[in-house]
Amino acid sequence: MLISLFAVALASASLATFMGFHIVEDLHQPPWAMSLYAAVATLVTVGANRFCGERIDGGARIARLVSAANALRLLGVVVLVLPHGFPALLVLAAPLLALGNSATSSLYSFGRLYAEREGLDTARYNTRLRTMTSLGWMIGPALAFGAADRWGSAVAFEGSALLCAVTLGLGLACLPSGFRKDATSAKSEAASRPEGEEPNPALWLAAGACLLFSVSHVLCTAALPLFYVREAGLPTYAPGLSFAVKCFVEVWVILASAPLLRRIGARRCLVLSAGLGILAYSVLAQTRSIPHLVLGAALEGLYYGVFAGVSASFVQGFARGRIGRATSLYMNSLFVGGLMASALLGGLASLFDFRTAILSATGMMAAAAVLLVMTRHLDRQSDLYAAGQA
Repeated sequence: MLISLFAVALASASLATFMGFHIVEDLHQPPWAMSLYAAVATLVTVGANRFCGERIDGGARIARLVSAANALRLLGVVVLVLPHGFPALLVLAAPLLALGNSATSSLYSFGRLYAEREGLDTARYNTRLRTMTSLGWMIGPALAFGAADRWGSAVAFEGSALLCAVTLGLGLACLPSGFRKDATSAKSEAASRPEGEEPNPALWLAAGACLLFSVSHVLCTAALPLFYVREAGLPTYAPGLSFAVKCFVEVWVILASAPLLRRIGARRCLVLSAGLGILAYSVLAQTRSIPHLVLGAALEGLYYGVFAGVSASFVQGFARGRIGRATSLYMNSLFVGGLMASALLGGLASLFDFRTAILSATGMMAAAAVLLVMTRHLDRQSDLYAAGQA
């Protein structure tokens, strides 16, 4: 299952990070076309994640949902391999690739349910899921841009198509075809659920906090390369070095986050992450040298590693038995946060500069900490559940 998730993350990362370059450089579209593509992809992804989450809570076979998503992603890449223009990319490829993104959310739900059923440490298993995702996002962009630089975009998409085919095969081979949420539990929850949606404000506040984390993270990540080169006067290799240091620290922190979660609880872990994030952004915004950059990138990896290792467990702690819905809401908060950050960056950079965009991320982080504190008064059992103790 972990291998399948790594393959899904690798395929998603290699495509998502390359699309902006392809739209502007290969299809010769204006930069705003990237925002249009991102809006379409995000809206379809949000709907697909919500649909799959409800299906999982209703007892659907998760392997079928994952395989369907992987197949749709493969079809989307086939569109990109064939001769195409921007309209075809927007109408055909974008929705198909976005539907394929639902595989990640479904696999996260699968992982939580599998860990509970097998009596595994759910907190530690969630960190393994997130580690596989982070590794995929570390390697995928380098593969896509490396192939495009050496052989051209067409070869990059052909390689992505091969990778998507492998991902589909791994999903079919590695995931138990009959695995689903416990049928008795699914039926009892459906029977006890009122006609209207049962209020769960704590879940929405938890997802809102993750959305603000996502806005803050993407805003800073997108602004840093141009800030380093244009405003800080650092060499062109600085963004790559920063990303490498950040990812290296992040992966190790994710692996170490499960004991921290059990010791102080998911909520306190995320409040700690928010504090570290504010510190990291303050350091990064003052960067004027490579040693300063390395320090800021390490702090960024430290804060985001804690968030990445704990956040899924935290949101699932408010699921009230509906893991599929909670997980899809968590994933959607990350996608929507990324879209909001992209729009916000353009406005801030145009009106002020990229340093201002980085500093504004601290405000988002502070707001996330406030929402985290608010959840404490609504559901005190979430930390126990997140740590696998309830």
